[in-house]
Amino acid sequence: SALRIEAEESLQTPGESLVIDWHEVSRAGQSDDRPGLREGLLVVANRAEIDRQRQLLKMAGLYPVIFDVASLAVCNLWLHMRRADPADPVIFVVNLVRHAANLVVLDHEGRVYPRTILTHFGSWAEAADYLVENIAQQENYAVSKLKMPPVGRLVLSGEVPAGRALVDAIRAATGHPAEQWSPLADP
Repeated sequence: SALRIEAEESLQTPGESLVIDWHEVSRAGQSDDRPGLREGLLVVANRAEIDRQRQLLKMAGLYPVIFDVASLAVCNLWLHMRRADPADPVIFVVNLVRHAANLVVLDHEGRVYPRTILTHFGSWAEAADYLVENIAQQENYAVSKLKMPPVGRLVLSGEVPAGRALVDAIRAATGHPAEQWSPLADP
């Protein structure tokens, strides 16, 4: 119930309008130094959006078994196309769309920490401080609470506004250079 309340507050949506699911994450080489604890992802989505997506798939003659929420879809696309380099133990992928940013921290052990943040501004250029703050907080949480190694690489994709100004702001807040990546331009 605490997670449902947190989801309602984060999305500013009543509980009956949300779809909540839990996916347990099993890691290769997972140690048993924390007996009784499990790691996983709590997935929360707006019920109307899920119903809309299901209807589109049904119209196309497809019947989905599982949906991939936006932040996990970004993670899966990165893993499929880029095949993370073992030299980069932790990669932080940030995909920007008009009013949402999908923030995904992933490590070479298969652990993923995804989040989606929303803005009501016209673009991320107007909400750059909010974006940079969330990137820094998510990285800090992944290291301090999830015990992931520090981020070795930060990648921006999607609609990256403000050019170098946003990239420089991210570098100043996190200490990492942010590289830009477009799946469409990827060989």
